[in-house]
Amino acid sequence: MQWAADKYGMPKPGSSDDSDLPLIMDELYARATGKIVLANLGLDDLDHYFLSLDPIKLTPYTLVDIDEIRKDILNTRTRGYSINDKEYMTGVISIGAPIMNLQTKSVVGAVSLDFPSKDYSLDDIENSIFPCCSPWPRKPRT
Repeated sequence: MQWAADKYGMPKPGSSDDSDLPLIMDELYARATGKIVLANLGLDDLDHYFLSLDPIKLTPYTLVDIDEIRKDILNTRTRGYSINDKEYMTGVISIGAPIMNLQTKSVVGAVSLDFPSKDYSLDDIENSIFPCCSPWPRKPRT
């Protein structure tokens, strides 16, 4: 497995400078948990991520155009939760939310709720299921 840290010139997990890196860094742009982590990065860090991103089309629904991915991440930042609509795995829709350190106001992890797309549409999830779990409003890092 090649760590994305190698690709993006970031510290490798286990090094002394890896404290801000997610445990799994491959295909962050296509995962609900990855998108919410990216959406909570500072704008300079997000720009650094995109500099050497070479997205792979994992499913027919995976966003691979950098401008589309960037727009999706910025929409995630505004919305407060991420959407993975069959982008990482065909047949699975995921909604991601950050786990926040309330003292530092920083993301320390992420969770996702996964739904089979044969049973649920994105509209069903967002309008019927997810409102009960909606994250508190907060201001993203700049």
